[in-house]
Amino acid sequence: MIITQSPRCKSLRRNGFSLLEVLAVVMLLSVLAMVTVPSVVNWQQKLTLEQAVSELQLQASETRNESVRSGETWQLNLIPARHEGFRSLASTQQKLKPFRIHQEVRCLRVSDTGTLLPSELVQIRFFPDGTVEPAVLQVSDAKGNSLYLLFDRLTGRPAVRTTLLSSRS
Repeated sequence: MIITQSPRCKSLRRNGFSLLEVLAVVMLLSVLAMVTVPSVVNWQQKLTLEQAVSELQLQASETRNESVRSGETWQLNLIPARHEGFRSLASTQQKLKPFRIHQEVRCLRVSDTGTLLPSELVQIRFFPDGTVEPAVLQVSDAKGNSLYLLFDRLTGRPAVRTTLLSSRS
């Protein structure tokens, strides 16, 4: 005589995961989270810093173009404490083109010796011939990540650097 199991007995035997299997999956997911979360947070902070530098590059380029187009000296003005800036004619100082700087970054001017110059107002002048006064800006976040925006005085174009070079033109 052959004894067969009913279909009901088979379904009762394996109807879920064991506690050991569930714990193994939970442990694996927690290890993955511990590895990836810091990387994602760091990536977001660097992205914020890069976006702020990109916005400053755009504003500098537009200020230079405005100076060349109008034949007058223009300024890029940054107010670090209020996270804002504006473009203006150098002769009037009137806020003509305001813009915002990301809240999580700070922007300071760097002196010729490489020290930071805390200031309520950072001004960079662009001249009608397309040149700019020599300037270096440090853009940094709360974690201490920094990028430097160096302005080429002959072309007026900003370049991004990760370190401040000792010799600048």
